[in-house]
Order: sequence, then structure tokens, then C-alpha cells
Amino acid sequence: MTRRVTVRDVAKLSGVSQATVSYVINDAPGQTIPQATRDRVFAAVKELGYVPSRAARALRSGRSDLVLILIPDVAMGEMYAQLIDGISNALDPRGYTTICRRKREGISLVRMVGSLDPAAVVALAPLEEAEAAPLEALGVQLVQTHPSLDHPESFAGFQKAVARIQLEHLVERGHTRIGYALPTDPRLELFSVPRGGGRGGVLHGARSSRAGGDLPRSQR
Repeated sequence: MTRRVTVRDVAKLSGVSQATVSYVINDAPGQTIPQATRDRVFAAVKELGYVPSRAARALRSGRSDLVLILIPDVAMGEMYAQLIDGISNALDPRGYTTICRRKREGISLVRMVGSLDPAAVVALAPLEEAEAAPLEALGVQLVQTHPSLDHPESFAGFQKAVARIQLEHLVERGHTRIGYALPTDPRLELFSVPRGGGRGGVLHGARSSRAGGDLPRSQR
């Protein structure tokens, strides 16, 4: 097994102390280190393939620099890709590293969070209160983008609101024949049924919506 490259190795190759290597790599404030020294340190880092230990950095700073993005266990479209990119782009300059994990049935979120020890969890997947409460009890900052699954009427209402915006967008642009491709994956039913043409879905009840009033009766 190849030995892990350490700060000591970088210090030896660059001819400086381990403390100086740490100051340079972590861009420590208040340290006046000549540019030539910085260049030697980074050259040694590149030559040796040194990767700073996240655990050691967290121990020194007193906080984790990892943010866990929890995503649904379904095929993701462009919207989720843009969300993840936006979160990562906002956090990178602040020194945080983002990592994505799927919320799969039977996988303990507490165990996942305990092993990763993130500073925060951004849940792009809907959670039950029984899943969210233990994470908050661990002191992890939790950001949820969906209503709790313990309140299905709120979650369904959120999805219907999305569908109404989509429907109104199409109607305002003159479309009168509007169809809906209902996914067959049962994992998507939480999202697809409230939006779609089934009983209780937006297209099913388009006659009573503002957008639906502009549709021919045969298309409602």
C-alpha cells in the first residue's frame, strides 16, 4: 500500500518548516511569507501529489468544511443539476467542499451524516420529521427545500403550485393542446401525481384554474 504523503514530506522537499507549509496551504491570515517560499511549497505539493486531510483541517479550525447535498434517489433533470452547481459555486469561495449523496430507502441518514461529519446538510430530497430531527439534534445545520413528508397536503400543494406555473406559462404563449407524460417510476409519484392528469392533479382540475379557463373544454 502506498504511504500517504504528509505535510512533513512537503516541508522536507520545499526546505521549510511544517508550520510554514500549513500556513501556505491554508492561506493563514497575518503570515508574511515570501512569494518565492509559497512557490516552492506549491511546487512540492504538486510534485508529491499532496492532498490535505479534511479531518485534520477540521480539527485545527474547530469546524468541518464539508457540506452534504442530499438528492432524491431518482433520475435528475436539468433543474437539479443547476441547483447543485449553484450551491457549489456559492460555497466554494467560502472554503466549503460540497458532496452529493442519494437519499435511498433503508439507508440511515444519521449514520451517513455521522460518518461524513458535515457542517451542513442541504436536503434537495424531501424528508420526514423523524429523519430531520436527529440530524438537527447532532448540531448539523439542516436546509430543506421541500415541505415535510409528514404533511402530504403541503407537499402536494407545493407540487401543484409548480404545475400551475408551468401550465400558465404554456397557455400565455398560446398553447391550447397540452399533454402530460406521466413517469412510470413509482419513486416519482410524490412529484408527478399532484402535477399530472390523475385525480387531484393540476391538469385533471385545469377547468377550475385560471390557466385552465383559457383551454378548450376538450383539453381540460
